[in-house]
Amino acid sequence: VVSAVQSCMSNYSTEPYILYESMMIFGNVAVDMKICEMLVARGIVSTTLSALKQYENESTIMLSSAYLLSGVAISTVAREQVYNLNGLNQLLISYATNNYHDDKDITVNVFSCICNLCEMDNITSQYISYDGVTLTLDTFDHYKTDEHVIYEIVKLIVKLCLYDQKYRVSHDALFNTDRIKSYYECYRTFTEHSYVMIAFLHLLTLLAKAKSITVQLVDLGIIDSF
Repeated sequence: VVSAVQSCMSNYSTEPYILYESMMIFGNVAVDMKICEMLVARGIVSTTLSALKQYENESTIMLSSAYLLSGVAISTVAREQVYNLNGLNQLLISYATNNYHDDKDITVNVFSCICNLCEMDNITSQYISYDGVTLTLDTFDHYKTDEHVIYEIVKLIVKLCLYDQKYRVSHDALFNTDRIKSYYECYRTFTEHSYVMIAFLHLLTLLAKAKSITVQLVDLGIIDSF
């Protein structure tokens, strides 16, 4: 199946719809680590980035390429390839220049991809240098009522905070007083969605290592929320 679908991508590289279907299939099967590594070994990262570069104005290509890259990004080798090919920059430029910010499905896939890529510190550093903190928080504010986007965004914020702690840098926008309040208020709106609440609790627990943030969360009523 992998060989057949990859042949379709090669033989019909000028057909966006076939590329879309092929990348969605690969994204679905990439959850299997053996298949994921096979795809990476066969050059799926460069193939996907090439398709994105050529057809970034096609929303289906943006959707499927981000989905596939998110899937294979569980592989260390894939993350290294994305880094070496400057794939994160390409993904962000395609997302921004084609105004996909208001497309919820694309946004979910893009931030799922970024979150998975940020398992690699070099990519996290790269993302931050591209003003990724601002993009992440702006997206949080834009989609604060959408469980699917918020879930990916909160997981990414956790990784940004962990990066700050590891390298002893500080991006204050991630944890200033107003931002902590917005996290808490958003957390309170998703009491019916346990997986989102768990992501938020991971974030708030991480941030609460700072005494001032613990005090603020207590004042906001976090103890009463349990």
